[in-house]
Amino acid sequence: EEGDRVVSEYEGKAKPGYDDDGDKVVAMLFWRVKFSKARFYFLGLLMAINMMDHADRWALPTLQASGLQCSSCGETDDPFYEDCSAMCLDLTDFEMGILTGPAFSLSSLACTVPFGYLADRVSRIRIVLVALLVWSSATMASAFVQNFTQLLTARLILGVGQAALPPAAYSLISDYFVPEHRTLALGLFTSMIYTGQTIGLLSGIISQEASWRVAFLCLGIPGFILAVPVALTMHEPERGSLEQRQRQSVLPSGVTADVTSAAEGGPDETSALFSGNESDTEGDVVEYRARVAVQLRAVWVCLYSLAVNPPYVLVWVATCIRQFAAIAVGAWIQVFFRRVYGLDPAKISLYLAIIIPTAGLTSGILGGYLGDLFRRYDVAGKAWVCVASSTVTAPLITGVLLAPTATVSLSLLYAQYCFSEMWFAPSAAIAIDVNRPEIRSFASGLFLAAGALGGMSPAVVGWLNGVFDDAGEATMEGADPTKSLLIVIPGGISLAICFYVFTAMALYNKPSWRS
Repeated sequence: EEGDRVVSEYEGKAKPGYDDDGDKVVAMLFWRVKFSKARFYFLGLLMAINMMDHADRWALPTLQASGLQCSSCGETDDPFYEDCSAMCLDLTDFEMGILTGPAFSLSSLACTVPFGYLADRVSRIRIVLVALLVWSSATMASAFVQNFTQLLTARLILGVGQAALPPAAYSLISDYFVPEHRTLALGLFTSMIYTGQTIGLLSGIISQEASWRVAFLCLGIPGFILAVPVALTMHEPERGSLEQRQRQSVLPSGVTADVTSAAEGGPDETSALFSGNESDTEGDVVEYRARVAVQLRAVWVCLYSLAVNPPYVLVWVATCIRQFAAIAVGAWIQVFFRRVYGLDPAKISLYLAIIIPTAGLTSGILGGYLGDLFRRYDVAGKAWVCVASSTVTAPLITGVLLAPTATVSLSLLYAQYCFSEMWFAPSAAIAIDVNRPEIRSFASGLFLAAGALGGMSPAVVGWLNGVFDDAGEATMEGADPTKSLLIVIPGGISLAICFYVFTAMALYNKPSWRS
């Protein structure tokens, strides 16, 4: 119906002698009507995939506190002790920190940038599909591990698979939505972090009622289900097409004249460089060594372009530090409540499953909305949203760790989640906005590598537990992580605030980046 209306309205717009162009205009309009609706379906599918990404990623800290690590078993009079001690693995805090952080983060760090580079050149839909199948398989394989080495291997594979999703998804979203709505779309996408965390948290209930092995199996299955619509229904949009439409002239009824872009001289030299297909234009067969040289030169140009871009460099450093603190919260807060307040693992999972989606999800979406809102009035509006939210978060998380009772601590945790995740969507939007469409996937991949570096914090906390408590060895009681978390989390947030302020100053100092 909508397609018929568009065709009947615009079919007579072409001038005599330009029937072919008129047909192209009608076909373009018909596709846009369909695509304008389909993009929300594509975004929803990417959100579901991102949700399972983080469910698989963040299930391990929950399962650590609910039976996987012997330190979660508690004292002998604990009702959970008998079943836990029969199924747990003898892992130290430092080993668990490695599994939760570096094992995943280092493999992501090694692969995120190459996947970002690849996402600028091949089908991003295929990258998402393969990544989804790889990390879902690694999650299911975790159900059968018997020791630290086997679980480490599974986590490394999980990191490789999940490293491919963000650069491809960010690039797809940037081509699904115009810049004015892009931050909100990214906020919706990244808000699935908290929904995914919630699913990972609820795996603690499965672990306590059945076992942590059954929980891993349940987490791996949805990935194979989501792979079906990804393979059959998702559409690969034209790269940078939305920016091109904004720069080009419009037709009488406000329709962008995309069909005339081919007559403007074709791709420029930079586009040819990034495509790696210069020989196709010349009609010659390129030698293998020459093609490798072109690709290596393209990588160097990408890296150089990012290195001389101060707002990108500063927001990258700020993200790395802020993520360092945020990942420590997600990796150790369940263990904190288990060891410090002696809460039942299922209750911890249930409480956090209520807190994180209601507060964290709202915080993530609100951060994207506020970033778009303040950007209309201030070129550095997105950076100031990051500064404000982090400034409120630091004292709240300190209160969580020093609260006298579990009730007070949980209440403060809810309050801090209302602000703590407003920073991510504006940060990602800044990293995308200050770069050209041709290198956005590469820039996104490098931006996500900052998060991978931030993933070192769980191992740091595990190491500090042994330093402060001399109980880093595998015991049933485990070490009190309070001092370690006070150093890593509030301290990291405070340092990140400084770099977000520097980012705002850099945006003010470069008027060319205001568009």
